[in-house]
Amino acid sequence: MSNAVLKVKNLQVRFRGRSGDVNAVSGVDFELYEGEILGIVGESGCGKSAMAKSLVQLLPSYGVHLDGEVLFDGKDLLKCSEKQLRAIRGNEIGFVFQDPMTSLNPTMTIGDQIIEGFLKQNPRTSRKEALAHAIELLNIVGISRASERVFEYPHTLSGGMRQKITIALALSCSPKILIADEPTTALDPTVQAQILSFMSSLQKSKKTSILLITHDLSVVAGFCDRVIVMYAGKIVEVAPVNELFYNPKHPYTQRLLKTIPRIDLPKDHPLFPIDGNPPLLNSVIQGCAFQPRCLTALPICREKLPPLHPLESGCQSRCWLHHKEANL
Repeated sequence: MSNAVLKVKNLQVRFRGRSGDVNAVSGVDFELYEGEILGIVGESGCGKSAMAKSLVQLLPSYGVHLDGEVLFDGKDLLKCSEKQLRAIRGNEIGFVFQDPMTSLNPTMTIGDQIIEGFLKQNPRTSRKEALAHAIELLNIVGISRASERVFEYPHTLSGGMRQKITIALALSCSPKILIADEPTTALDPTVQAQILSFMSSLQKSKKTSILLITHDLSVVAGFCDRVIVMYAGKIVEVAPVNELFYNPKHPYTQRLLKTIPRIDLPKDHPLFPIDGNPPLLNSVIQGCAFQPRCLTALPICREKLPPLHPLESGCQSRCWLHHKEANL
């Protein structure tokens, strides 16, 4: 395995609210390796986006409590000052937001938005050179007529083009890590394939490490090297992508895969939804968070939280079924 470029240890994200604190992320540990594409999957509200934004402190400062360690290049990003983080964001770690229409500035041209960030990281570069760099980036991400589009505003472009531009913005300073939060949401399959193909070629050519947050398991199957499955703010399974799809370990992952329509099954084959609802994260969860919805729950599941247990083939599972204490 390559060297780890990012190490996350006991990450916790808590939102303060009127009805109590919401524990969006509870004790997450993982590593992202050089040149790896790591997928983060799970139901809406499981803590994927909160976790991703907390890595570079993009969450609002008011009403949010962060704890743990996010180690990058010898620094704990959770302890960095805003000035230190500004030097890292974009330059070392790029971020592709879920909704390009809200992440792009509607009052600035596409070129000005790319140039602004690039000149902050490269103050000795002339504006003419920065503009040429912006046009080159637009060409790289597949924007047609880039030399004209660079002077246009976000609202004049399609959703797919805007998403490509957010990727160009994230790549403007050639970061070591690219964090992509649902980069293909609401895009048609053709544009989705173009964006994923470009990100894959980027990873291969520049050894960029990519952290992909998504709910689309088909994207994960064709794009990622390893997968982390989250449920109720915790990691419940970690596995290489092929192992996850062919031999899922955690009951939640098994049920999640059964909800996906498959073309190799008869058209009248029923889908198997996961009964029940995820737990409220502003309440105390006793034992395993998934046990009320689990078909194989044991008595210990209601009493004690299982650890993230290492298994064969580089897998980990947070389930008592895979732990010796389950026999007690």
